[in-house]
Amino acid sequence: MSESGDDGNDGRTWETAKRTVSAAVRELPQGGEVWIAAGTYYDAIYTAGRSLYGGFAGNEFTRSQRNPTLHPTILDGSPDVLEGLGIFPDSIIVVQGADFDDTIIDGLIIRNAQAFSGGAVNLGYYAYGVVQNCILSNNVAFNMGGAIYCSYSGRGSVSRTVIRGNSAASGGGLAVDGGGALESVASCLVLGNSASDGGGIWCNGRIEFAINNTVVKNSAGSGGALSYPQGQGIN
Repeated sequence: MSESGDDGNDGRTWETAKRTVSAAVRELPQGGEVWIAAGTYYDAIYTAGRSLYGGFAGNEFTRSQRNPTLHPTILDGSPDVLEGLGIFPDSIIVVQGADFDDTIIDGLIIRNAQAFSGGAVNLGYYAYGVVQNCILSNNVAFNMGGAIYCSYSGRGSVSRTVIRGNSAASGGGLAVDGGGALESVASCLVLGNSASDGGGIWCNGRIEFAINNTVVKNSAGSGGALSYPQGQGIN
């Protein structure tokens, strides 16, 4: 899909690309992928077993040809813009459960979103989501997980991702609710996030392994970097 696309297109080639991510996801079978060309998109996506990849110029034939650094793909959740479009999202990307199919979110910049929990990404009811190679910045959650929220039944992992300048009541950058579990949080930069509890990461569920992360300049009333009220795992 691309900024110059049309949701009336079939989305099978760059020449017949769709315009919005949500339209592309709706027409994909489980296990399908949306390839997103560089640009800024104002949208909200509900996906179950359908993966999102950014960083394309719009002429690639294989996923390995993309370059997210040269071709930034931005999902912008600015509330005033989304409301003007008639979009009132729970999160910019809500991952839902679907027969245990993985949903991969890779090579995206997600910014300026607001939600009750999980401003940028919400790993929701029986979801399995993989967030990797992303930049999540300036997102807000009024409850948990300014950037990423893993719900009480959510599962997944987060790797090689920048989580920067987000805020929430609990888990300014990332929050794992009781009963939720992340297999790993690895090689991430968690920078300048803020919360009342757990400025960088808040875990009331389980993070199996948190490894090789840089957690710096986060702030909170309790647990500036990390807060594990009843959480478990190895840091």
